Amino acid sequence: MSNPKTNMLDSLDCSDATAVRLAGPSDEEELVDMVRVMHQDAEWGVLDRDGVPFPFSVEKTRATIQRATQCNRNAPDAGRAWLGIIGEPGRLQGSAYVALQEPSMSDGLFLAELWSWVRPDLRNSPASDALIACATSVSSA
Repeated sequence: MSNPKTNMLDSLDCSDATAVRLAGPSDEEELVDMVRVMHQDAEWGVLDRDGVPFPFSVEKTRATIQRATQCNRNAPDAGRAWLGIIGEPGRLQGSAYVALQEPSMSDGLFLAELWSWVRPDLRNSPASDALIACATSVSSA
C-alpha cells in the first residue's frame, strides 16, 4: 500500500500560498505553545458541560504534533497527517492540521480537520487566506 501522506503531498499545490510551509520537528515547541494559546481562545476552546475549558495536555498535544512532523512516530497511523504553518521560526502566525482517520467501525479513511487557527490579530488577513487555501488544497487531493 502506498503512503497516504506522500500521495497527499504529491498533489499539494500551495503555489499561491507561499507563506505556508509544512511543520517540522524544529517547530514542535512553538506549535505546542500555539496550541496552548488556541486552547485558551474563547472562540475555539473546547468546554465541558459547565462551560469550563478541558485541562490542557502538553503530552497529548506533543504526540498529535509529532504525528505530522515525525515519520513513523505514531504507527500504525504514521504518515497520515499534514500540519501547515504560517510564519518564520520563532514567529508562527497560525497553523492548520488535517489527518487521515479511520472510523471506529471501518477500515475506510476520511480526511479530518483537527484545527485551523490563526492568531486573532491576523484573522481575515492574507496569511489567514493562504493557510485556508493550502488546507483546502490538501482536502481536495
